[in-house]
Amino acid sequence: MQKYPIQYKGAQLHKRDIESLAPSQWLTSEAIYYGLLSETQIDEKVKIIDPSLATFILFNNDWDDLIDVKNELVGSYIITAINDAQKGQTGSHWGVLLYSDEQSILFDNTHNKQLIINGNNIASKICQIRYEDQQEESQSLTEN
Repeated sequence: MQKYPIQYKGAQLHKRDIESLAPSQWLTSEAIYYGLLSETQIDEKVKIIDPSLATFILFNNDWDDLIDVKNELVGSYIITAINDAQKGQTGSHWGVLLYSDEQSILFDNTHNKQLIINGNNIASKICQIRYEDQQEESQSLTEN
């Protein structure tokens, strides 16, 4: 019998995460994160961040707290799973955000309005954190 959680490079899969891999099930954030981390062909320029860090960036407005995560936001490209959560609520739909300084792309098959808003906000805050500029504006998000 499998013992949980299964751990790999900082991701932890619990039984509910494994069950989310079944047909017609919604993937959990940890299943997505684990899948992204387990890709062995990812270039060293790519940094995959935990979806919980993306959520922290989205909802935290304290500059000192945000700048503390700057070391996690290295690399030419940042990939993370994000969801359509709103302040005080959990999200129900996930997408994948690819951030670079030139362009950010949201991979979402439903064009979820709240997910697009969250993706823009996260990309903008990542840009601000990376350049330590609270006023920095980033480019608009491209949907894919």
